[in-house]
Amino acid sequence: MASKKFLVGILAMVLVFGMSVIGCGDGNDDGGGYITITGIPAEFNGRWALFDAWSYTHAIGGVARFNMQTEVITLVQISGGSVTLPAWTFDANDNLVRFSGNATVEGILDIFSVQAGTRDTLDDNFISARYWETVVFSGGNTTLTWASGGAAWGGWSAEAFSAELEGRSFDRHGGLRPTIIRGR
Repeated sequence: MASKKFLVGILAMVLVFGMSVIGCGDGNDDGGGYITITGIPAEFNGRWALFDAWSYTHAIGGVARFNMQTEVITLVQISGGSVTLPAWTFDANDNLVRFSGNATVEGILDIFSVQAGTRDTLDDNFISARYWETVVFSGGNTTLTWASGGAAWGGWSAEAFSAELEGRSFDRHGGLRPTIIRGR
């Protein structure tokens, strides 16, 4: 049980990273790319998805929208074994904008039992996660299959993932980002 609580704690840190990706702006859709994942097992149909993608030069998040005033994240529903999430990132002025560029990153799909909530609400309603070591965006879009992903944390143990977080810093949005991003 302690190991499960530790893993949920690590997941919370990943969600904090996700908040840093989607933490500014009102999440209005003003064009940009999408993250599509197909072949999701039927047991997750009707559940809700959030996607985080990162590298040392990019942070990209996939959610329906984020309300800065209430800090409520609205997720996208999985249906028919598929989900398509709007892709978001920060511009040079830390404004939340739709992602429309090219990038090679790693990413994780988090699945929840609720459609929307604050970080704490989502943490309490986490169901599962899937990890991709390589996610290629072109023109802001990427398509992944469930089968091409692996166990959350890329097969790392929770302890190894925690050790990987050493040397990272928190940005002014309260989220976890690699120290090298924007010199922070």
